Amino acid sequence: VQKGGVMMIPLALCSLIAIAVAAERLVVLRPKRMVPSGIADRCDNAVKSGVTADGLREAERSPAGRLLAAGMEKLGHGTEMVERHLAAEGEHEVHVMRRRLRVLVVITAVAPLLGLTGTIFGMIRAFQTVALSSEALGKAELLAGKADRALASFREAHDKNGGAVDTEVWVLRARMATGELDPAFERVVELEAEGKGGMDVQYLIGVARYEFGRRLEAQGSPQAGGAYQEAAAYLKDVMAANGDRYPDAWFRLAAASRWMGELEGASAAIDRALEASRDAECLALAAKIRVARGAALMGDEATRAAGTRAIEQGVRDAREAAKALGSEKEMARQQADVHLQLGVGLLFLEKKDEAADAYATAMGWDPTQVDYGQLLGSMTDAEGTVAPFVAALEKGAAAFEKRWGKRISSDAGLLWWLGYGQFTLGRYEPAIASFESSVAKFPAYSNAHWYVALSQYFRGKEHDVEAGQAFRRFADASAASFAQMVNSSPQNKAYPGRLLFRLWDSQKFEAAADLAEVRLLADERDPLLWNDVGLMNRDAGDHVRRAEVKEPKKTPMEYYERALVAYEKALELDRKPQYLNDGAVILHYGLQREPERAIAMYDEAEKLALEMQAKGEFAEGEEEIVKIALRDARNNRKLLKRALERQKEKQQEKKGDGGDAGGR
Repeated sequence: VQKGGVMMIPLALCSLIAIAVAAERLVVLRPKRMVPSGIADRCDNAVKSGVTADGLREAERSPAGRLLAAGMEKLGHGTEMVERHLAAEGEHEVHVMRRRLRVLVVITAVAPLLGLTGTIFGMIRAFQTVALSSEALGKAELLAGKADRALASFREAHDKNGGAVDTEVWVLRARMATGELDPAFERVVELEAEGKGGMDVQYLIGVARYEFGRRLEAQGSPQAGGAYQEAAAYLKDVMAANGDRYPDAWFRLAAASRWMGELEGASAAIDRALEASRDAECLALAAKIRVARGAALMGDEATRAAGTRAIEQGVRDAREAAKALGSEKEMARQQADVHLQLGVGLLFLEKKDEAADAYATAMGWDPTQVDYGQLLGSMTDAEGTVAPFVAALEKGAAAFEKRWGKRISSDAGLLWWLGYGQFTLGRYEPAIASFESSVAKFPAYSNAHWYVALSQYFRGKEHDVEAGQAFRRFADASAASFAQMVNSSPQNKAYPGRLLFRLWDSQKFEAAADLAEVRLLADERDPLLWNDVGLMNRDAGDHVRRAEVKEPKKTPMEYYERALVAYEKALELDRKPQYLNDGAVILHYGLQREPERAIAMYDEAEKLALEMQAKGEFAEGEEEIVKIALRDARNNRKLLKRALERQKEKQQEKKGDGGDAGGR
């Protein structure tokens, strides 16, 4: 009955009745009972002895005896009468022998019909079984992450189930998994409005809200939290009602709960999810939840032991997930994510060496997933240095290059942070190499040039030119970023200035002039910076003019012209006697033009200097500068006037000589 269905019950009854009737007829119609042995002799003796027909019938209780007795009754009435009487008695006996055989006739007519009905029911059940099998297969494929195959299985189940809602919901679920989230959700909303689907529709809404949350989170939308909250609310009710029907929902409930910070609920849900599937994705989520929950528990001494156990389990989950992911490059992002979580767990367990290996492995897979700034603060040694951080990054960089080669630029960030760690440790040469590799792979990391410049600066004066060139590369790559870096702290603002005067002191005047131009980008409203541009260009011009440079970058006149422009700009911003004197010097000695303008500038410099001295109002260190400017302005003016007078005398002499000759 379990396999054949309810129609087996009447068929079984028919079989029992048929067997009973057949058995009864076999007993009743056995040959010895129908025609007992010796009946003919006994009948002959009865006739001879004068026994009546009734006596014979009583003596022979069998169909044959009753038939012979019927013949004896008509003896003497002629052969025809005897035959007709025998025929009538024979028909009666045949009727008696056929008694209950009508039941068998009815059974033979009804049983096939019952069997056909059972066959029809069986076919219906078979189609339903196939539909359920396809649905179960689809669920298994869905849990295994094979969404396309799951969709095909669910559609097969849906077709065989006649398009019923209970299989349509699974088709919609698979469509969500294959990227048809929005149209599938529209149909779910229609089903809810029509009052169809019941708990299945609530399940689909929860799953859809979770997927919407993931999409919004990837877009950086603040609405992601609302979507996750709705997902958790729907899925909690659904799983409480029938968690076994929706095994894939445990994972989503766990993920949504984790996102909302409900670690206890997330932990319970991930336990159920792992019962359904221990795939890499589920194990990776379990590791995150358990490590986070363990970290929270470790904050309280009373629950510290439980927290440690949770983190240890999370570490085991992460390792199992990494193993499940395999070694294919397509799993790079997932492998990096799992090993990062492994590193976090190991750090909480104070296993720093193992944590460093885990982080290095993550970098070797996908260095873009690592938060290096956070890691920098976590990986220090007993002396507080970042040596463990640098060691992990060096190992990670080597692993990345071995797996992906040198041409891939994904490790640019890793190399930048490696350079920063090396710079912090005072390992300037490798830091320069790391920074230069980083910016070569990803030019947007232009501030690498800043640290190259500082590394060269700290290496010593013999590397000052390279330091200035690095500052120049930074400014050329992004003037705004350079200015922001310089102005970010007094210390940063001081570095280019110190380098400038180290170059000047070493008589690297052209390099100093270029650095002064770069430094100016930090604040073009600062007259002191313009003054430095003027000073360095003036000295570079003098240096080149003395023929002390074999291949100068500019001519002396070009340097002087730039110096004059710089002093003029400084005077626009702040009219100081020193700027007036230095600007006049460029006209006087460098460009050797506009002497009257130079004298006027010397005059104004003297006047302003005297006024400032009279007021006694000086900026820090300015009093001595003003005093020198006053002295130089007076001396230079005197020299210029004397030169002009001699020039005038020569012109007059020349004119006089010319007049005499003409007179002659």
